[in-house]
Amino acid sequence: MSDAELYELRRRTLALERRLDALDGGTPAASGPEGDAELERLVREGWAMLAIVRYRDLTGVGMAEARTAVDALMRG
Repeated sequence: MSDAELYELRRRTLALERRLDALDGGTPAASGPEGDAELERLVREGWAMLAIVRYRDLTGVGMAEARTAVDALMRG
Protein backbone atom coordinates (compact mmCIF):
# COMPACT_ATOMS: atom_id res chain seq x y z
CA MET A 1 0.00 0.00 0.00
CA SER A 2 1.42 3.39 -0.97
CA ASP A 3 1.84 6.37 1.35
CA ALA A 4 -0.89 8.18 -0.57
CA GLU A 5 -3.30 5.28 -0.02
CA LEU A 6 -2.43 5.16 3.70
CA TYR A 7 -2.94 8.90 4.00
CA GLU A 8 -6.34 8.66 2.31
CA LEU A 9 -7.41 5.80 4.58
CA ARG A 10 -6.36 7.73 7.70
CA ARG A 11 -8.17 10.85 6.45
CA ARG A 12 -11.34 8.86 5.85
CA THR A 13 -11.03 7.12 9.22
CA LEU A 14 -10.75 10.46 11.01
CA ALA A 15 -13.78 11.75 9.12
CA LEU A 16 -15.79 8.70 10.18
CA GLU A 17 -14.66 9.13 13.79
CA ARG A 18 -15.84 12.75 13.74
CA ARG A 19 -19.22 11.68 12.38
CA LEU A 20 -19.54 9.00 15.06
CA ASP A 21 -18.68 11.56 17.74
CA ALA A 22 -21.40 13.83 16.39
CA LEU A 23 -23.96 11.01 16.34
CA ASP A 24 -22.95 9.98 19.84
CA GLY A 25 -23.51 13.53 21.04
CA GLY A 26 -19.86 13.73 22.05
CA THR A 27 -17.97 16.90 21.42
CA PRO A 28 -14.26 16.29 20.96
CA ALA A 29 -13.59 20.01 21.48
CA ALA A 30 -14.69 19.68 25.09
CA SER A 31 -11.71 17.50 25.98
CA GLY A 32 -8.98 19.56 24.31
CA PRO A 33 -5.81 18.24 22.72
CA GLU A 34 -4.00 17.29 25.93
CA GLY A 35 -3.78 13.55 26.30
CA ASP A 36 -5.67 12.80 23.09
CA ALA A 37 -4.35 9.36 22.10
CA GLU A 38 -5.17 9.79 18.40
CA LEU A 39 -3.37 13.14 18.18
CA GLU A 40 -0.36 11.73 20.01
CA ARG A 41 -0.22 8.75 17.65
CA LEU A 42 -0.44 10.94 14.54
CA VAL A 43 2.38 13.15 15.82
CA ARG A 44 4.52 10.16 16.82
CA GLU A 45 4.05 8.53 13.39
CA GLY A 46 4.78 11.77 11.53
CA TRP A 47 1.31 12.35 10.02
CA ALA A 48 1.56 16.15 10.30
CA MET A 49 -1.43 17.07 8.13
CA LEU A 50 -3.74 14.59 9.83
CA ALA A 51 -2.47 15.76 13.21
CA ILE A 52 -3.35 19.34 12.24
CA VAL A 53 -6.85 18.24 11.24
CA ARG A 54 -7.24 16.36 14.52
CA TYR A 55 -5.93 19.34 16.52
CA ARG A 56 -8.42 21.64 14.79
CA ASP A 57 -11.25 19.22 15.51
CA LEU A 58 -10.29 19.10 19.18
CA THR A 59 -9.77 22.81 19.68
CA GLY A 60 -11.72 24.67 17.02
CA VAL A 61 -8.69 26.86 16.17
CA GLY A 62 -7.72 27.97 12.69
CA MET A 63 -5.25 26.30 10.34
CA ALA A 64 -2.27 28.53 11.17
CA GLU A 65 -2.63 28.11 14.93
CA ALA A 66 -3.13 24.35 14.61
CA ARG A 67 -0.07 24.04 12.37
CA THR A 68 2.07 25.99 14.84
CA ALA A 69 0.87 23.78 17.70
CA VAL A 70 1.41 20.52 15.81
CA ASP A 71 4.84 21.66 14.62
CA ALA A 72 5.76 22.26 18.27
CA LEU A 73 4.44 18.83 19.25
CA MET A 74 6.44 17.17 16.49
CA ARG A 75 9.63 18.90 17.62
CA GLY A 76 9.00 17.49 21.09
